This record gives sequence, C-alpha cells and structure tokens, in this order.
Amino acid sequence: MNFRLIVRLLGLIADLLGISMLFSLPWAFPSLGGVWEQERTGFLALLCSALICVALGEILRFLGRAAKDDQFLRCESIAVVPLSWILAILLAALPYLLSGAEVREGVAMSAADAIFESTSGITTTGATVLANVEAPGAVPRTILFWRATTHFLGGLGIMVLFVILIGQGVAGKMMMNAELGAGAFGSPMQVQSVARLLSYLYVGMALVLTILLRICGLSSFDALCHAFSTLSTGGFSTYNGSIGHFATDPGCNSPVIEWTLIVFMILAGSNIVLLLHLLLGKPAALLRDTEWRGYLQIILLATIVVFVSGIVCHDFEVFGTESVPIVETENGLLPWPTALRLTVFHVVSALTGTGFCLDEYERWNGLALLVFIHLMFIGGCSGSTAGGTKVIRNLIAVRTISQEIGRAHRPNLVQTVRVGKAVFGNETTSAVMTYLCAFLLSVFLVAFVALTFEPLHDSPAPVCDEGGRVINALSASLSMHSNVGPAFGPFGAKGNYGFLCSKVKFLFSWAMLMGRLELYLPILLFSPAFWRRH
Repeated sequence: MNFRLIVRLLGLIADLLGISMLFSLPWAFPSLGGVWEQERTGFLALLCSALICVALGEILRFLGRAAKDDQFLRCESIAVVPLSWILAILLAALPYLLSGAEVREGVAMSAADAIFESTSGITTTGATVLANVEAPGAVPRTILFWRATTHFLGGLGIMVLFVILIGQGVAGKMMMNAELGAGAFGSPMQVQSVARLLSYLYVGMALVLTILLRICGLSSFDALCHAFSTLSTGGFSTYNGSIGHFATDPGCNSPVIEWTLIVFMILAGSNIVLLLHLLLGKPAALLRDTEWRGYLQIILLATIVVFVSGIVCHDFEVFGTESVPIVETENGLLPWPTALRLTVFHVVSALTGTGFCLDEYERWNGLALLVFIHLMFIGGCSGSTAGGTKVIRNLIAVRTISQEIGRAHRPNLVQTVRVGKAVFGNETTSAVMTYLCAFLLSVFLVAFVALTFEPLHDSPAPVCDEGGRVINALSASLSMHSNVGPAFGPFGAKGNYGFLCSKVKFLFSWAMLMGRLELYLPILLFSPAFWRRH
C-alpha cells in the first residue's frame, strides 16, 4: 500500500473543500440580502474553516510529495474512495461547529450534530438536526448555502473530481466505477474526458434549474440552494416546510415549481452516463436502457397505487404540515390535479432519495407508506446521484427469484438471467443477491443498535406502543442507508433528527456513508489484510 500517494491525494480533497467554502462568503453581504450582524459568525466560521482545510491540504501534499510520480494501483484506488469521503465529512463539519449554528433555540451544534449534518450533506441524504432554519440568527445564510454546497459536491462525487484532476488511467476507471457504479466507460484513457463531460453536464443542469426556479419566483439564494439539492437528490431546503413553503408564498408559482422539480428529480435519478448520451444527440441509448424503462414503470405504478389508495382513504382531505399552514378542503377533497401532483412529487422524491416534502406523507394510509418503504429500498438508477439499492439490482433479483421458482419443479433446467437484452451469469446474480441481503441486514442491525441507545420515548412525536417505535427506528435506518433523509414518525416531513443522543447520531452518520458507498468500501477499511503490503 502506497500511503504517501494516498496522503497526497487526500491533500487535494482538503484543498478542494477549503476553496469551495469561499463561495458561500458573499451571501453575508447586504448587497446579496445578508444582514451582517446575523452573518458575521457564519462568515468568520467559513473563512477560518477554509484556511484550516487549505493548511491541512498543503501539509498532506507536502508529506506525500515523494509519491508525486507514483502509479495508482488497485489497493490505493479502493482505499482512497472511503478515506476521501470521511475526510470531506470531517472538514465540512467545521463551519457548523465554528459558527455556533443552533440545533434548536439556544442550543448550539455539538460535534455529533455537526458531523451528522455534514455527512447528510456530503452523502446527499438530506436528513437534518436543525429544528428551525428560518429563525433569524439561528442558522446564518452563509451556513445554509454551505449546507447546500455540500450536496452539490457530494452529488456527482468527489471521485469524479479526482479523475478530472489526475487522470489515472485504469485506476481512474476503477474509482469512477466505485463511485458511480456505472461500468459504462470505454478505454481507461477516455475516463478523464468522460468525467469532465459528466461534470459539465451536472453543472449545466444545475444552472438550467436555477434559472427556471428564478423565473418561477424564487430568489437567487433559494433557487441555487434548491437546484443543488435537487440535482444531487439531497433534499436540504432553506425553509422548514421544504418545498411546501412555496405554496404559501404568493410571489411563487407553486404548481410550476413542483412539476419542474419532479422533472429534474427524475433526471437526477437516471444514469448520468446515459443522460450524457442524450445530450450528445443519442437518445436511443437512454430509451433502450432496460433499467431506465423499469425506473419509469416503477414511478407510474407507485403513483397509481398511492393516488387511488389516497382517495379511498381520504388522505387528500387535509393538506399541509406544521410548518406550512394546514388547509382543509371545502368539498372534502383536493382538486384531482393537485392531489395527483402531490402524489407524483412524493413518489419521485422517495424513489430518488431526494426527500423533498409538500405534505405530511407519514400520515397517509398504510398502503401508501408501504409503497414509500419499497421506493426507498429500490432507489434510482445505477450511475445516478440517487440512493437505495438501485433499480437494476432489483430487476436482476426479481428475475433470479422467478428462475429459482421455476427450478422447483424443473431442477435440471439451466437458464440465464436476462434483463432486457443483457445476460447475467451466476457470479453477477450471486453478487446482487448477496448485496441485497447485506443491505437489509445492515438496516436491521443499525435499527437494533439505535433502539438500544435511543428508545425514542422522548421524541417530539412519541408513539403509544413499542411497535410504533420499532417502525420509526427501522424507517429511519432504511432512510439513512438509502440516503433519503425523512422517514416516519418523529423523522417525517415536520420532524428532524436533532433530539437523538450523540451515539445514535454517529451511528446514523456511519449508516449514511455506508449507503452512499454501497456498504463494502467503508467496511474494507477495518480489514487488516487489506492494508498489508502486496
């Protein structure tokens, strides 16, 4: 293991984080809507954090200077991925700590709170410990913008930036596959140019969405923050009511905002490599893709089930949250276009792991909640910023199970698993089934440990029975692993994770990282055999 090479590359990550923090500073100035008395602490915290990051980066690069011309081998490529994410999380937490941002009135962020919020941002989960992001002085606008920026940085992935900066051939391809899970690249020497194009596409989509949101009535600050959150499928908002806030703002065209975000959430949950083909004038690559077609079919089916069950169970008779004024309909039901938009929005938000909210979806009927659980588990397409286990894995699992059922009465039958035109061998299907089982095992294990340390008796929305507390813990654990953010009960549309004890916050932070890096890479860091010289 070439430790000097790893240290040098971690120095690049520290420098990158430090420079990124500087882009949040202008929002403290009155010309951009800032109030200096409220923004001073955030401004100074970001400036100090940027200096710390750059200083650390230069120290690490100096220590690794001897490895400047060394080749990136397999072990270094694998190790640098989780180590980079961990370093980025720790450094991104500095502004929260130094600014004294308040979790709730009069209570400043602890180290556990800062790391949880930082992990949620970098992994694009969108879970938060902040009870009130709108209170003047509680959370400076500069910190809110940094919070959204962490989504933007974590969206396409730090590894793509790595490949752009250093272009390490075969190692670069390995890092891209480890980060995006796409495996859709050409020769290794083409990886750097592909990574650069993906970054251009990602930034371009963010700019387009920002412009569209500005046209719909959002301020430049809100438009940028929500564009960063949408394209990264993160979910951080600058309002307590999330996207539902704009329904109460007469200056905003709320229906258009919601449909615009739906479209861009669907795009963000698609394989970004296929979106690049679409941009290059090759739409057939996207339309032919079996995973993408299955992705759209899941959205359609889930929308139908949730919409019909919502009408039958009267879920649409009341609209709103505690943060958004509750509106009772005059004739007992929202207009069907509004109810449909509400349904599509929450279905897409859950499937892509964005976590934006319009309504208290956790109060909908049991069938709808069961659908949301399945959507959180499935997630978006491979090679996207979405979380979950990915659509392609679930398609392979369904075909594999169907094949095994057939073998029950025809044991000598030899078949291959086909998903569209793609054929998958036993090694692939075994790896997929193993991953899905490991994912579920991790979800249950984290929920078990969380209940051990935090029975949830003192939550803001306590449940009368132990069964309800178990469901809340399981939904929170699944949300962390799938990088969704909101869950059920006290973790729903109107809730947050701020009331949890520090141990559980650290545990959930680890679960978010595990979900973002698909379980194995973070665990590999604890294997002594991995660190031995080869």
